Amino acid sequence: MNTTTVFKLSVYGFLAYCGCMLCVAQESLLPQGLLLVMIPVAYYLTERRNTAILPTWVANGLGLIAVFFSILEFNGIFVPYASLGNQYLEDLQIRAGTNLIVYLSCIVLFMEKRTSYYWGILVFGVLMVALGCMFTNSTEYSLLLILFLIVGIWTLITFMIYEAQLQHFQLNYQLSAAGAPQATDQKQNTKTAEPQSRFRQKSTVKGTIKLEEGSRWFTKRLLWGFLIMCLLTFLVSMIFYMFIPRAWVGNLRNLTTPANRRMETGFNDKVKLGGIGSLLSSSELVMEFDLKDQND
Repeated sequence: MNTTTVFKLSVYGFLAYCGCMLCVAQESLLPQGLLLVMIPVAYYLTERRNTAILPTWVANGLGLIAVFFSILEFNGIFVPYASLGNQYLEDLQIRAGTNLIVYLSCIVLFMEKRTSYYWGILVFGVLMVALGCMFTNSTEYSLLLILFLIVGIWTLITFMIYEAQLQHFQLNYQLSAAGAPQATDQKQNTKTAEPQSRFRQKSTVKGTIKLEEGSRWFTKRLLWGFLIMCLLTFLVSMIFYMFIPRAWVGNLRNLTTPANRRMETGFNDKVKLGGIGSLLSSSELVMEFDLKDQND
């Protein structure tokens, strides 16, 4: 499996995982379930076969239609998924924005993609996960966020390697056009013997990626670096979680006891102010004022 295939599978898999997280958060399959169906279809037709690619003007038209229906849903004029229950109607405005992201993701999947389009797919996935946090506070979603961290780091690593490979091939093309010796690619390296000293090997550097003759894009060092990065990221997240103050935790202690039970909402005729005692009420007039318009 070459680098391009690994990268595209990672991007499509990242979006699919974000769609699954949104399904868990909203506890429904519509409309994000449509995205899960479109992802493998779009990958096969656009990336493998190149047979179902939307022209730009068609994609723009579909995007305008998606925005129009999302505005109608936001204002409550047209609610296509009202049969899902009252919970859907309570979060109607937020769900309308989430549905718009799902619709736009489906449209972008069937377009001819440049590097910026793949970045757009990743942005749509992150927005789905961020909006999903507004629909649930379950423990399952928190565990899915940990796996989301791992999937996101891997996708970014493959993206970095994919861009480095494109720059490497572009350098080869420029050298061949100028008549200079080309930087060998992976297939040519397998046919040539490596020098005895690694310091004498030819290499090309683009960004943070250095490719040596006879080496591969995905190596064991890369995988170990990926695992270490995931571990360090998780540890940093735990440190932030542990040291962020939670002022509301003190109010949760002994709330079940009658003496410490606090009333959050409603009315109460027994109010005390510190050690003064009960607040007294009286019907005698204390202050009177009138409001007049200066224009009169």
